[in-house]
Amino acid sequence: MNKEQFLKQLRSSLKKYSVEEVDKAVGYYDEIISDKIEQGYDERGVIAGLGDIKNISKEIQLDILNVRTFEPSKSNLRRSTSSAWVALMLLASPALLPIAIALFTVFFTVLVTSAALMISFFVTGAALIISLIPAIVYTATFGAGEALLTAAAILLCAAVFGFLTIVFYYLTKMIMTAITKLAMKLAKKDKKGDKK
Repeated sequence: MNKEQFLKQLRSSLKKYSVEEVDKAVGYYDEIISDKIEQGYDERGVIAGLGDIKNISKEIQLDILNVRTFEPSKSNLRRSTSSAWVALMLLASPALLPIAIALFTVFFTVLVTSAALMISFFVTGAALIISLIPAIVYTATFGAGEALLTAAAILLCAAVFGFLTIVFYYLTKMIMTAITKLAMKLAKKDKKGDKK
């Protein structure tokens, strides 16, 4: 049997294993045979000296199983890494839990405060517009002088409060978007850190 036939039979006897494992084993025997041939030995004699291909195949299979058993795989390593993170989080939770609660409280407080300001500005503006009704009645009853000045002041204030309502709406939306983007970036960094 020549080198090519030997390596082909060896590869076919290991076909139930991964390509990487088979390539490693076949490469090892290919190198041994090539080295002996370079040293001047007969190709058929070198192959015959290696022994029966079935015994070689059994040895390789045992080696592959030993490597799989004693070397941590990527999934086991990933699992142990995430277990370590869980343990770290549990140990750090007395410090991290108050920080997380504080951050959530700040987020919630900004949201509620902005909503309260928007509602108060809207209600104030609406109240000012409703207060125009007595000014109009006063103008119709007693004359236009003082009542028109009052009506103009009320409309101006209503416009200011309407503008403030819109400003606080967009400001709140911008702040919430920024906080959400920051949280997403931090979450992505954590995921990248877990993958490594």
